[in-house]
Amino acid sequence: MNKMEFIMLDSMEKLTPALIDFLVDKHGREAVPRIRHLRKYYEGQHDILKRTYADSSKPNNKIVNNFCRMITDVTQGYFMGEPITYTSDDEKFLMHLEDLYNVNTEENQNSLLAKDASIFGVGYELLYMDEDADICMTTLPPEEVLMIYNTKVDRKPIGAIRHYTVKDYLDPANDVEHIEVYSEKRIIKYFSYGGALIQESNEEHYFGICPVIPYCNNDEELGDFEGIIAIQDAYNAAVSDQANDFEYTADSYLVITGAEDTEDTEFLNMKQNRLILLPENGEAKWLIKKTDNQTLESYKKRLTKDIHRFSNVPDINSDEFMSDISGVALKYRWQAMEQACANKERLFKESLYQRQKAICNILGIKGLHFDYGDVKPHFKRNLPVNMNEVIQLVASLRGTLSQETLLAQLPFLDSVQDEIERIEEEQEDPYNDFGKAGSEQNPVGDVDLPIEEELDEEPKGAWNQQSAQNYTANQQTGRGMV
Repeated sequence: MNKMEFIMLDSMEKLTPALIDFLVDKHGREAVPRIRHLRKYYEGQHDILKRTYADSSKPNNKIVNNFCRMITDVTQGYFMGEPITYTSDDEKFLMHLEDLYNVNTEENQNSLLAKDASIFGVGYELLYMDEDADICMTTLPPEEVLMIYNTKVDRKPIGAIRHYTVKDYLDPANDVEHIEVYSEKRIIKYFSYGGALIQESNEEHYFGICPVIPYCNNDEELGDFEGIIAIQDAYNAAVSDQANDFEYTADSYLVITGAEDTEDTEFLNMKQNRLILLPENGEAKWLIKKTDNQTLESYKKRLTKDIHRFSNVPDINSDEFMSDISGVALKYRWQAMEQACANKERLFKESLYQRQKAICNILGIKGLHFDYGDVKPHFKRNLPVNMNEVIQLVASLRGTLSQETLLAQLPFLDSVQDEIERIEEEQEDPYNDFGKAGSEQNPVGDVDLPIEEELDEEPKGAWNQQSAQNYTANQQTGRGMV
C-alpha cells in the first residue's frame, strides 16, 4: 500500500476547520489502511487466512509463518534492548531529567516508540501536563496522528492533528469523533457534530514546540518488514500448499484391477481383514498425487534467505550463523542490521533532543534554566560482548580518555554518573582499600595502608611485617585481631 504524502504548510494559522476536515478525511483514506495492514501482519493476520477455493472439498490449509513479527522483535531488541543512558556536565539538569524519566518509565516509553517505528515507519510521542503541572509522556497510535511540516528546505514539524472516536457501545449512532490540533503554542480541540467541527477549547501548552514528537524509523518512514510482505505471502502460500499436498496423499485412492466379479461385501471384508484376494491377473495400487518435495524445500529456503537479506535481519537459528560465535564474527553477522540501526539512532536521537527541548521550556517557566543539549543520550546495541576485550580496551586507554568516556564503554553500567559518584566516595574513605592503587584489588602504584598506631589487645612494640599481614588478612575475613 502506498504511503500518504507529507502535509506541508507555511503556517499553522492556515489550518482552517475546512482544511482540518479535509486532511483528517485524507488521512483516513490513504494512511490508516496502510497502518492497519502493517499492524495485522505484525499480529499474524496475513492475507493467506482469507484464501478461498471454488471447490469447497479441496484441502485449503492457511498456515502463517510470521516473519514480520520476528523482524520487528529482533530489530527492536537489538536497537533498544539495552536502555538509553545519559551523561552531562550539568549534574543538576541530569538529576531533574532522570527523576522525570523515572516517573514516566522512560525506558518502556522508548521501547514502545522504537517498536511503533519498526512496524509503521514512525512512532508518536505526546508530551502533556497533568493536574499537578507535572510533565508526562505517552505514545499515540499512528492511526490517530498526522504531522504537519513547514515548507522550508530542512523540513521540520510545526504541528500535528490527532483524530479519534469515542464510541457509544449501546448506540453506535452516538459515536463522537474528536480532533485535537497541536501547534508550537496552543492546543485546539474540536468534536464533529452533524458533519461540522465544533470547537471545544483553545489552550496554551507552554512547551514551546509542538508537543507531538515523531520518532522516525528511517528518512522515508517505512517499516522494517514493509518491503518483504510479498515474500512473506509467497512463503505462507508455499507452506500451506505443501500441507495441502500432504492431505491429497492421505486421501489417496486404492485402485484394484482384474476383479470384475468381486462384490462390495468382499471389498469390505478385505478392508477389515487388511487382506486383498485377487485373481491371477489382478492388481492393486495406490493412486496418489506426486509432489516434488526437494524443489519445494529449495524454494522455501530461497524465500527465507530473501526475507533475511532484504530485512537486514540475520538468521540467528541457521547453522552458518552459529558456526563461528567470536566477537568479531558476530559483528560481521550483524553488520547489515547495524547499518540500519545507525540510521535509526540518528533519527531517534534527534527526537530525544526535541523532547529535552520541550522539557527545558517547562522547567524554565518554573525557574530552572538549562540547555537541552547539555544532556547527551548514548545507545548500546543488545549484542553479546567479550567482556575481557572491553575491559582490556578500557584499561589500555586509561590516561588517554576521560574517566566518564571510558566508563561509558562498559555495558554493565546503567548510569555512568552514579558510578563516578561511587568511585569518588570510595576514594574519600581512608579505610576503603577497594579500587585504590597499591591494594590487592588494584595493585597499581605504591600506597601505604592506613594503620592505627595502637590496637586493642596488641602487645606494645614495633609494628612489624607479620603484624601488618595479619591485620590485612583479618580485615578481609571480617575477624578481629587475635
